[in-house]
Amino acid sequence: MSRRFVRVACCVALIAAVIGPERAWAYTNPYTGLQYDSWSQAGMFTALSQMQQDNAFYLRSIDVLGGARSGARNAPRDGSSRHAGGPSGETSPRRLDVSATDFKPSGPRRVADEFAAMLGDHGDAELLRTLHGAIDGMEGFRRNNLAYAMAFALFASIQVAESRSLDEAQQYALIDLVNEFLIDGGAFESMSPRARTDAYDFFVITGALITALDDEGRKQRDRTMREGAKLLARSTLDAFGFEY
Repeated sequence: MSRRFVRVACCVALIAAVIGPERAWAYTNPYTGLQYDSWSQAGMFTALSQMQQDNAFYLRSIDVLGGARSGARNAPRDGSSRHAGGPSGETSPRRLDVSATDFKPSGPRRVADEFAAMLGDHGDAELLRTLHGAIDGMEGFRRNNLAYAMAFALFASIQVAESRSLDEAQQYALIDLVNEFLIDGGAFESMSPRARTDAYDFFVITGALITALDDEGRKQRDRTMREGAKLLARSTLDAFGFEY
């Protein structure tokens, strides 16, 4: 399996470019008119739309992440954040139930194949499906919930890009924050069941790939794999509004 990871790591810049601002448009969303490379991108960017506006998600996340983020921009700490507590939500005046972003999967699961196509080797689709399945079936992970999938991609990215871990309270608080933005901003409601499914798979695979590349790179002492994981992690954080 390590050879397959090396091949993925060498090509992972392509996925980072897909998440980044420079894209070659191919798919037009008939509802919004926006263009994307793939169906999974359409779902991903719809889910991220409210979080990218005016750095709102980044500013709100400072309380959750403790404010001290290596390499991140400085931001005002004016106490304006409405969400500053752990998973109990005791210090937050409002907390949406995470079930608000549950969904029923729809259509064939095509994101692994799209990822493999971006990597230039369709044979890696099975590896990506295996990584997806490991997270999807993990104890404590809320399956078919978009907030959990997006937060998982964030957890993995922060851990690899910043060489730090989030404690359990921070993890649940960040899930709550993602959940809130998806509902309050209207992004979740605007997405079709198919778009929710694609976005969920995209974020689960992204987080799983970041984690797997970093773990395998440590085991194999392979700098290429670890650098590939870090590149994808930083691109993912940038998509959420975290700058480097």
